[in-house]
Amino acid sequence: MDPSHSLVDCGQANPDISGIGVRLSFYLQNFLLVLLVDRSWEDAPNSLWTFTSTSFGLTISAIVQAQQGQLSFFQALQVTNLVWMANFGSFLALASYSRHRTIKGRKEATPEGNASVDIESHRVSARPKSNNLVKLAAMSQMFFSMALTLVTWARPDIFSNDADDSTATCDVVYVAFFGASFPARHSGRILGLTVTGILLAGYLFITVHELYAYYTRKSRHKSKGKLPELVITPAEKENIEMRGSVPFPTPTPFLEPGSSASVSSSSRSGSVTPSHASDASHAGGERRHRRRRPKQNDYHRTRRANWGKDLDPMLVGLTIFQVLVGTYFIVCTELLLDRNPISDHSDQDWGFGQIMALILVVPSFISFFHAFREHRFGNLHHAKTKVKTVRSRRARSRSRNVNSVNDIA
Repeated sequence: MDPSHSLVDCGQANPDISGIGVRLSFYLQNFLLVLLVDRSWEDAPNSLWTFTSTSFGLTISAIVQAQQGQLSFFQALQVTNLVWMANFGSFLALASYSRHRTIKGRKEATPEGNASVDIESHRVSARPKSNNLVKLAAMSQMFFSMALTLVTWARPDIFSNDADDSTATCDVVYVAFFGASFPARHSGRILGLTVTGILLAGYLFITVHELYAYYTRKSRHKSKGKLPELVITPAEKENIEMRGSVPFPTPTPFLEPGSSASVSSSSRSGSVTPSHASDASHAGGERRHRRRRPKQNDYHRTRRANWGKDLDPMLVGLTIFQVLVGTYFIVCTELLLDRNPISDHSDQDWGFGQIMALILVVPSFISFFHAFREHRFGNLHHAKTKVKTVRSRRARSRSRNVNSVNDIA
């Protein structure tokens, strides 16, 4: 027998929670947030603050209504679905943002032509405190919503029963796994407690691991920043007392391999005329020009072969995962509304609150449009790296030419 026939009327829907405008606003903001953070990660903290505040506001509103006896168990499950969808979106956005911060720290910590330095210590020093605050706020909201979800499934009797004219228990058909129905107060309750407990334990493990790694990098960075102690022998101490200063070795100028040879050859052969220097620089310029000039066929062949190399794999993975997660929560939320008897259909009415909720999506959509128009689907750091590499090569080439001319002169 269909379990929905044995259920009583669970009361009225709450448009502030399950209204069509509120649902669409949550769906769109969640999808746009993840892609916006990946395409414009410099502005990620502002987007994360906005979405975290929205999710936190919905949670607080549900708590206030529950304290006043105006929130049913059915409405609490709707809030749970929306908030968990926001939790997965925030988790993906934080992962994308941390990935971009890591790559940015690697590019800044290992400049072109210099020796590599500690990447993780640079991440600690270059990360602003405001970015840590938004991460802390997002993680706190996730733990807060998980704890409330456990309370919701553990104590469904604390919510009001809107079926005042009925003595039967207002049960709810809980929908999971893309359409499977479970009695919410029986097998659905066991399923909800199990899944929520597993996700809470997994996210707690990830958070503790990240915090431990962060403080380990921070302590290592502080220890590396300390100056070594200056050990002075008795002979040096006596020399200091006589001279009144600490003797330091005289620094020797760094010479490139080619410059040392040119200096030695010029010292043996005498001065070189400026015409020879200009001929040498002109010949070097022609060689560089010939080396940089690609053939037309090779250019088109390389362009066809590398058409997909600039595509950001992280963006592709985030899009696929976000589509799967978003589709799951959208299907379960809509089926939850469809399979439970409601006395009215106010969740489908367009009111002032529903239109205002959709208007809030407009700024996120505009930012999303500008970010994709600027960066498209390519790797953000790959394009910047190529520009920096070309500039650094040109700068080194100019410095070598200047040094060679000075040595010859």
